[in-house]
Amino acid sequence: MLPVFHSSTRLGKATRWVKRAPSEAALFTGMVLLHLLPLWSFRYFATTDGPSHLYNAWATKVLLTHTPHPVHQAFAINSGPVPNYLTQVLLVSALHLLPPWLAEKLVQTLYVVGLPLALRYVVRAWRPGAGFLALLAFPLVYSAVFQYGFYNFCLSVVLFLVVLGYWRRHFFARLPTLRHVVGLVSLLLVLYFAHPLPYLLAGFVVGLCVLEEAWRLPGPASRLTYLRTRLSILLIACLPSLLLMGWYLSQPTVEELVSVVSIGPGQLLHDWVMLEPLRFMGSAEGTYRKLLATLLFGMVGYVGWCHARGRALAPGGALALAAGLLVLAYVLLPDALLGGSILRPRLGLLSYLLLIGLLATVSYPRWLRQAVVGVVVVVAVLLLGFRYGKYRTLATGMDEYRTATSYLRPGASIASFSYGAISRMPNGKAYQSYIDVFPHATGYLGVERQLLNLENYEAHTGYFPVVWRPGQAVMTDRDEQPPRINWQTTPRTQWPDYVLLWGRNVQVVPTTNAQQLESHLAQHYHLVYRSPTKLLELYSEGPAG
Repeated sequence: MLPVFHSSTRLGKATRWVKRAPSEAALFTGMVLLHLLPLWSFRYFATTDGPSHLYNAWATKVLLTHTPHPVHQAFAINSGPVPNYLTQVLLVSALHLLPPWLAEKLVQTLYVVGLPLALRYVVRAWRPGAGFLALLAFPLVYSAVFQYGFYNFCLSVVLFLVVLGYWRRHFFARLPTLRHVVGLVSLLLVLYFAHPLPYLLAGFVVGLCVLEEAWRLPGPASRLTYLRTRLSILLIACLPSLLLMGWYLSQPTVEELVSVVSIGPGQLLHDWVMLEPLRFMGSAEGTYRKLLATLLFGMVGYVGWCHARGRALAPGGALALAAGLLVLAYVLLPDALLGGSILRPRLGLLSYLLLIGLLATVSYPRWLRQAVVGVVVVVAVLLLGFRYGKYRTLATGMDEYRTATSYLRPGASIASFSYGAISRMPNGKAYQSYIDVFPHATGYLGVERQLLNLENYEAHTGYFPVVWRPGQAVMTDRDEQPPRINWQTTPRTQWPDYVLLWGRNVQVVPTTNAQQLESHLAQHYHLVYRSPTKLLELYSEGPAG
């Protein structure tokens, strides 16, 4: 018999509130539609890795359909159990029916719509009357990880929340049916193929929830029975995906990433409290983040007070402990580890979502609920409006990048070289962000003109579905600006038909790579196009004319 965390009076109040809350549902729907506006206002919503994901999905489609194209000589499909397949599967499927820009748009929409829906699913699984807390998802939607274009991770966050809500609804208070066990197995398999971090975290958090529930049961016999049944079910549900994880980890890795912590723990903790994982558009975002942080941690304090006074309606220790451990990882771990990079924005986003889940464990007076809804909606709308203006500015840069499309011969090869982040876009407005969205933008040109993209960084890593065939990768120093091709050792047959330079006029001091590249272009290539603001230059192999 599970413990009861609420009185019948409180449950009745929550039930009556749920029944009379169509306005909250309408507000939620309106916020979802509003947050789709940045995606659907532009042909391509500019992210760092988005063009690369789309290009590799197109390359995968070509490889699978045996369409004659040079990509067959350059790339191969990674047949290992790579936990990065979900976006590729979705994009390849969509590319059979839709143009590339629309295929990517649908994947982005799955995340933007899915995150608030999944959070709503979780908080209502913990307490039916807590659906209003899902509004807190909206300021988190356009986070740094989405701006980086980490589509697999973004979708895995949605699935992570669904797994938590699914367990709470179907495994918490009663033994599940076979259908529910199969459903959990399927969810965990899909989550594994999205991203390993939320996959492992999902199993860990569910395990903590099992331990917490067992601890609250009266008597050692009932605790042992609960532990034995629930942990056995969890192990069975995780077994197929754990076997895949073991297989994947046993494979030799192509790229190892590691970094050292260069920021002190105190500063990192301050950054986490100030919602640094949401920041990517300069200091002007600080006001919105401060307002949101004040609200979020004020509510966490209220929840702690309710639990301390025995007013909790649902258990929250597992969620609090998991969030705390993520904060420790955020503060203590390097930002790149075991082949994964840019970890802190991911850990931060997951920890905030767990804290929002924790908020669902108590009830709120009507005035407080209304105040929370009002503040969240105002902050989310203001933040979205601020960013929308920045996205419009950024879109002018992507539009200028794509002006080279008509000068490219279909089926040719291209190598792109980015010289650094652009601080002023073609419309003349400043764009201050530590996230550069143009290093892989050639992917969009590649899918539109069906090119062999020699800049394809994903094929170097070994943990994406497409890999280079031996001897076909010609670009090195990929972390430099610009990167490098060793022209002396690269056979002329592998030289790119086109070379695209982006932002050469913004590099103040030319690097060695830049000098070597420009010397080679002067000898063996000729200029075929320069964009209106001279941000982009396109060269073709051979003499002019």
